[in-house]
Amino acid sequence: MTIRQLSIRTPVRPAQPRNGQTPQRTRPELARKLATLFAGFLCPVLAAAGLQDPAKSLPPFAPSADIPCDGTPFGYQLTLGRDAEMVTLVPYNQGAANGDLGRLREWALERPPGNNDAPPFPVMDTIWTVPHFAGTDLMHALRTDLNGDGTDEVWVAAGWPAGSNHSMVRIGQFQRTSPDSNQIDLAFANELGTFSGGQTQFSNQFEFATGNVLGHDDGIRDLVMMTRMRNNNHVRISVAPGRADGGLEPGGWRVWTFVPPTSQVGQVGIAVGDFLLKGRDQIVLVTETDHGGNGLNRKLNYHFLQAQDGSPDLEVQTFTTPVSNIFGHSNGDDTISNTGIRKMTVDAGDVAGSAAAELVIHMEYLPQGSDGNVVGQRVHHFRYVRNANGDITGIEMARPAGAPAHVDYDYSHIVRTQHSTWGDWAVAVGNVDHDPKAEIVFTHDVVRQDTHFLDTSVYKVDYQLTAAFRYWRSGRSVRFTDISVGGGPGPFPYYGGSRWTFGDGNSSDDINPVHTFQSNGARTVRLNIQQDWNGTNSYSYKELTINIDADANEGGGELDPEQLLFQIQRDPVYRATYARDENNSSRFNHVHVSVDDMNRDGIPEIMSVASYDQTSFSPSGMVHSIWNLQNDNSLGLVLQGEHRFEYASGTYSNSGVHKVFALGADLDGDSVFAEVGTDCRRVEETQARNLIWIPPHFERLQDGASRSASIGRTTGGGSSVESRYGTFTSHDVSAYVGINLGVEPLGLGANIKATAGYNVQAAHGAMVGSENAHALSQAHSQEQGDGLLVTETNRFNCYLYDVRQANAGVDPDSMLRICERIVMNGATGSISASDPGHWDRHLPLEWAQVNNGNPPPSWTPLNRDWANIALFRPVSSNASFLPGAGAENATDGHFSTPVKSTTRVQPYVEIDLGGVHDVTNIRVFPANGELAAGLRGFRVYASTTPMPANGIPSGPDVRVFQPENVMEMVYDRWNIWTRHHTAGPDGAQPGDPMRFRYIRLQHPGPDPVALDLGLIQVFGDVHRDPPVYPAAVCDPTQGDGLFYAKVWDPVISRFRQIEVRGYMLWTGRDTGGDPVWTEDSTFLTRCTNHAPLATWNVWGLETLGGSGSHSWNLSEATTDIIGTDTSFESSLRAGAEFELTTGLPFASITTGGAYEYTSGVTEEHSSTTFWTSELEMGGAMAGFTDQSLAGACAYNVRPYAFKLTERSNTGYEHTLYVVDYTVTDDYPTAWTRRNLPPRCGKIPVADRIFDGHFERGEG
Repeated sequence: MTIRQLSIRTPVRPAQPRNGQTPQRTRPELARKLATLFAGFLCPVLAAAGLQDPAKSLPPFAPSADIPCDGTPFGYQLTLGRDAEMVTLVPYNQGAANGDLGRLREWALERPPGNNDAPPFPVMDTIWTVPHFAGTDLMHALRTDLNGDGTDEVWVAAGWPAGSNHSMVRIGQFQRTSPDSNQIDLAFANELGTFSGGQTQFSNQFEFATGNVLGHDDGIRDLVMMTRMRNNNHVRISVAPGRADGGLEPGGWRVWTFVPPTSQVGQVGIAVGDFLLKGRDQIVLVTETDHGGNGLNRKLNYHFLQAQDGSPDLEVQTFTTPVSNIFGHSNGDDTISNTGIRKMTVDAGDVAGSAAAELVIHMEYLPQGSDGNVVGQRVHHFRYVRNANGDITGIEMARPAGAPAHVDYDYSHIVRTQHSTWGDWAVAVGNVDHDPKAEIVFTHDVVRQDTHFLDTSVYKVDYQLTAAFRYWRSGRSVRFTDISVGGGPGPFPYYGGSRWTFGDGNSSDDINPVHTFQSNGARTVRLNIQQDWNGTNSYSYKELTINIDADANEGGGELDPEQLLFQIQRDPVYRATYARDENNSSRFNHVHVSVDDMNRDGIPEIMSVASYDQTSFSPSGMVHSIWNLQNDNSLGLVLQGEHRFEYASGTYSNSGVHKVFALGADLDGDSVFAEVGTDCRRVEETQARNLIWIPPHFERLQDGASRSASIGRTTGGGSSVESRYGTFTSHDVSAYVGINLGVEPLGLGANIKATAGYNVQAAHGAMVGSENAHALSQAHSQEQGDGLLVTETNRFNCYLYDVRQANAGVDPDSMLRICERIVMNGATGSISASDPGHWDRHLPLEWAQVNNGNPPPSWTPLNRDWANIALFRPVSSNASFLPGAGAENATDGHFSTPVKSTTRVQPYVEIDLGGVHDVTNIRVFPANGELAAGLRGFRVYASTTPMPANGIPSGPDVRVFQPENVMEMVYDRWNIWTRHHTAGPDGAQPGDPMRFRYIRLQHPGPDPVALDLGLIQVFGDVHRDPPVYPAAVCDPTQGDGLFYAKVWDPVISRFRQIEVRGYMLWTGRDTGGDPVWTEDSTFLTRCTNHAPLATWNVWGLETLGGSGSHSWNLSEATTDIIGTDTSFESSLRAGAEFELTTGLPFASITTGGAYEYTSGVTEEHSSTTFWTSELEMGGAMAGFTDQSLAGACAYNVRPYAFKLTERSNTGYEHTLYVVDYTVTDDYPTAWTRRNLPPRCGKIPVADRIFDGHFERGEG
């Protein structure tokens, strides 16, 4: 695995080279990598009527200062949604003197109106009669957008047949005359030699490629051309910069020629990609030399070419591998016959999820003694060479340690077995599913029972199995953590005896054992793993020598990314075949395949064309195919193809055909992309990190009592241990994306998880949660209010992008904003501690006073789910509901029980709180796991007096709330801040809560709509007295993001079970494996904590209320690790992650988040929580002011901790480590909820007289 360095430049802080790295620079090439993020995440977009302020599609900037926009590290241009057409090029009347070069056809994915035939459908059909190409043969074709204007061009190269006296390769660029035209014209043409110094180029092989080789920062791309000379087998690489009109600059070319040591040159091929994450592309030319005779001297040469600023030449480094006559692969080695390598293709793409490009090579050869060719498939990657200080000194091709000389690859296997009558094959590299990394697409002719099929198979690449572990030693006690990666899904078994051997005669089969050594000294510890996956057994082991010392602590162990290798899954993940008919005995002789998105849904299609010869059953012809993934309810994602075949008679002849091409090209310019604009700012945003609640207390009885909540410092973070290896750059990136296209709908038909850049993980076990991993520079404590909230204020450089289409220009109602976290004076921001009440009242107030009462775009309530005062309250409605999805689910405390109605005009659900309450926040959640698309257009109406059963509420007593942006959209929940931002009625001051009794969610529009939501929460004061706290919490299922709380329902006077969001990390109530609670009618189901959950008896017999002060803490005495997940991550993140699921035509999506931006390789144990002597957290609470109450009102509390992710309306994410409490309802608590002495307090309960809307005459 390569450590890959990405350097970026910010306009205010010049970067310095360090450790031999490339000096920092702006990364325009990141635009290409960001395409994976934005392709398809756009929701269906329709123009919204009456837009007054398009800027409100995005949340407003926080207080900011202007910065230059040309310093964006995200690239000049970002692709948001590709809308390519399938373009096929088929030779027509090859070599004709009249210039009929071939037939170009454009194919559509959608059916024309009134046509029920399966696609593809031809929408343009052109016979090229171009004098420039008269007499030539089609050699290669490519689609590219050299000038970056969003409209693709098709480049064609043609040469003369063998024996011709013509010397030059002729190239031409074809463009559509206009976006609405069905005519494609030759826009640029020339002979290649004219541009490259007039060299004579008798070519018998030519290939195009494209990329940003010369380091443009304005969207321009370069055309790369490989020409193999017919007379001397020299291979010339020419790099021609594009220009603004889509043509080629006449100057500034880079040219390099490979001069072989002998004339024996076999197969050659090129690929272009950013193999080293340098911000620009490199070229790899692969050549086969010295292949004559018996092939014993055969070599494969990998020429690595890159352009350097200020140099007119291409820098070249060549890696030569003596392969002899051997083709090595995973099942052994083949001896290549004297015929040698018959065909080779070279491709590049991020197939491993490493952010850099990997090299993918396919070779067809005839094994010795066989009568049929096979095709081998290989993946290679390049990595840096470093000296002892970690400085980069060069690059090399990765290879297994100790491998034979001919093994110069990560992985190699046979993808097509022997057959004497099989036809052609083709390869493309592209992303065909939601996985951010690309896949390898292999389309080929295959024979089954004498019938020829066209087979398309899709292969994925993963890490090879690699053993590694980390250890933490406290004296002679050592905790070992398996951080092995690679292989396939599922846990790693052990091999060769025990999983672990400790070097002292002991062993263990535990995944993450703790072992105590009996004496000091050096011990060699070995981890053995294996995995039977991908059709074979893989083995790996790791040994480390640990010095055991009873008087010292230390940690160590690592996963060395420099030694990681990739492997191709031997079986395709998706596969589909096509046979023209059952008598198809004609093989597919010429095949070509490409990958591109044809409908902006983020799931590219596979496009292929294949020719077949005439047989006794049918004439020759062509098959045009579009393959894509479809969701099968029983099988999941399956690959399906739609095909159109045409006979050659009367249309074109296959005679002389030796090249066909299928390209994905946006010829009409209706793809959506973004270009950096002029409004760029530096902003500050605050993120919540830790929330440690003060132990429960009666506000009336313990108002003056001392109290505290605290969290101290830890090595590696509050809830995880994180180690990073190699050289990398790390940022947090906050991204808001606001889109409102007034053009046409953009379809999104499936759930897409898209990452700016790339991120792949090999994870084993269930994740409990751990990413809250900042190190506090000091301990924080809070001795007032109700808790300790630790926040971090970060600085960001934010860049605004215009959204446009080439055929329509910039859309004034659309925009995109991406923000990069920055470091100033060695710090990214400041950490501070406050009370949660300050977060809820004072932090939003200043912003709300200048933004119409709306809180900051990054703000979210931090109320506890169980503190919802709408819990179990009655709900009324005017709608009819689906079975099991009634209105009562809106207040049942369960995120997993939806409210779904049939459609009607102005539907609503209304909650009666039973009395007028102070209300600080209202939250509306969609059904669990869904986004908030179903809430668009709804309003929340709140009032102290009853609202009419019919119509839309109005009047001076009714407050109306709606999402702040004019597109009326929120991300995955709707947070409403219900405090006064100005002086209110009855003496209310800014920041005071509003007062309501009735809360209604209703759609005011005239069209029928359905109610589709999960839960409505209403919150009052942050403080809650002990009887309102849960009596217990329980997490039966590890890693599902929800746990249960046992809370008291005062209306029916019994406990009920609700869902609380978060991943439980530990609980202070040890039940010894017994149920936390047992079944109780329909309100409580038996619940037992999952086995890995750590439990302790914290304050097991302590009661609060007496004269003393009680405290607890977790420190060096508690060293248990919580969680079992081990994760390896190789990532380049350059934005934010988004989960979008919608098929609805809403006008915008405003979303975002704060995520880590890394380049290089990150390795982390991502689900552990542990404490050493360097971390303490805890709480303290003194007793009652009136000690006469101690006997009757004393109570027992137990702490627990969980990881919580909260999001703002715009999707800004806060990941918190939370410590909260339960208050037991049995011994040693002196009271129960059912029999709470009045002098202690009371559980809030509403007056039941109004529960049935009695005052409306409905009771």
